[in-house]
Amino acid sequence: MSATARPIARLGRAVRSGQLLAAEAAARECRRVPLDLSLGICLLMAEREDPRFERAARRWGERLLAEPRRGTLLQCARILEALAAVGAADRRGLGRLALALRAAELGSEARVVEEFMDRGA
Repeated sequence: MSATARPIARLGRAVRSGQLLAAEAAARECRRVPLDLSLGICLLMAEREDPRFERAARRWGERLLAEPRRGTLLQCARILEALAAVGAADRRGLGRLALALRAAELGSEARVVEEFMDRGA
């Protein structure tokens, strides 16, 4: 088991249970936060109308664009547009975000959004 396995597991549990403070604490312990869990933190911020959401979403978008095999430019643009709608408190934006992520074959990221929707956020 790697040194970051425990913080990543805690991060995943915190994101799934909607605990922003616990997610942030676990993320600080991780050497690198996976893209899907980073998206989960963004969603938690959006849910709480946290003023840090915009910056976090931009950083997430930068990572999305920089990582290899993360969809076409058009697919990434659709993902970011849907994420911006989520930040604008548009509940339908979550569904659009999940669809855009699935279209770009980003299954683990889409699952985070779908779990977020399922828990009634």
